[in-house]
Amino acid sequence: MAKIVRNGVSLHHSTLGAGRNVVLIHGLGANHGFWAPRLLLPLARRYRVILIDLRGHGLSSMPKLGYSVSDFAEDVLCQLDNLKVQQADIVGHSFGGMVALQCAVMAPERIRSIFLADTRVRSLEPMSAEETPPESAIITRKLEEVGLVIPAGEKEAGLWLLEQFASPRKEKAREQLQQSEPFIPFSAKEGGNKSAKRWLELLENTSLREEISRFDQPSREALAAVRQPTMAMYGESALTRESLEGLQRYLPHFCSMILPGAGHFFPLTHTDIFLQTLMGFLDGLTELRKEERLLMQFAVQVAQDGKSIFLGRTLNVSSGGLLVEGRVRLKMAEQLELKALSHKGESLPPLLGRVVRIDEDTMSNLYRFGIALFPTEEDWTRQTVLCQSRNTDPITPVTQDASNIPP
Repeated sequence: MAKIVRNGVSLHHSTLGAGRNVVLIHGLGANHGFWAPRLLLPLARRYRVILIDLRGHGLSSMPKLGYSVSDFAEDVLCQLDNLKVQQADIVGHSFGGMVALQCAVMAPERIRSIFLADTRVRSLEPMSAEETPPESAIITRKLEEVGLVIPAGEKEAGLWLLEQFASPRKEKAREQLQQSEPFIPFSAKEGGNKSAKRWLELLENTSLREEISRFDQPSREALAAVRQPTMAMYGESALTRESLEGLQRYLPHFCSMILPGAGHFFPLTHTDIFLQTLMGFLDGLTELRKEERLLMQFAVQVAQDGKSIFLGRTLNVSSGGLLVEGRVRLKMAEQLELKALSHKGESLPPLLGRVVRIDEDTMSNLYRFGIALFPTEEDWTRQTVLCQSRNTDPITPVTQDASNIPP
């Protein structure tokens, strides 16, 4: 990752791919690693993806003060300056969506479009919802079963839960929930104790907890002035419906989607449909230039018999996996550890995959392998996504068959 220093604060970011600039901003308690490789690989085919570590998170430093939404937004804009990015599409999950909106308010000429994933906008929804929808009641009962009872009158239920999940005293509860939920913050498979320890340090040693209560930016008046095309995606069981209704009311160029059966972390639990929706939104804004449509090809290495060997080059990338061409002979169902390198030498974290398809070209002695990336969901059934829109052309409901292997 690259580093810049702004007012004594070290800020880290990384880039992947080429083309139009798309900035990804994680939520509170997370870091750039929130955006899993299954999501990044397809995005990097088509765009230049910029991953941000917010101050106090990931590899960025942790100052004592300066945790207003404007501080976070200025950090992002400063990093875009450092990368010489004149204009970018910006994507934010949870609190990252507030930062994305504030970037558009502070520097509207720099932001081409905004995509929000389950964002609670505090100027529209100052307190967590007191009435729990039926879908969320199921999650609430699961939390109560492991001893996580949200205190009555708690204004920041999300923040309270994050702190509980990070606490060493709640590790057992976290492990119990992990058996039934596809994603639990700070679980062993999602960063574990290291991320939890850093989140607790941020809460205990900085002004973040106090400044959380003043997260009223962007204001309603500022939102009404946002002219960028904006899309918001919310899980069916989200507790942030008041924010969605407010965005529909204030933003002039806004559309939204409700994802059935999804909770707060659907970019990870429903990656395929999230990715399809995001890319459909981005591609629908303007006609992409020819150079922005170039396929990002990756050189792929695999570990075999204890050695790292060159497998080949990718012909296609999707959120489900890779289609790779090479001369190494693999076996059906063989499990692999892959290392992907772009043509610019950029490296991705190691990926786990399984061979699900083999085609042999006897004339050229080449093999084509369909490699599914973990985690796979083989029993994933077809999903229909309910859409809502306002002041834009209606979005056609999307049907996604996630079991398809890359063509």
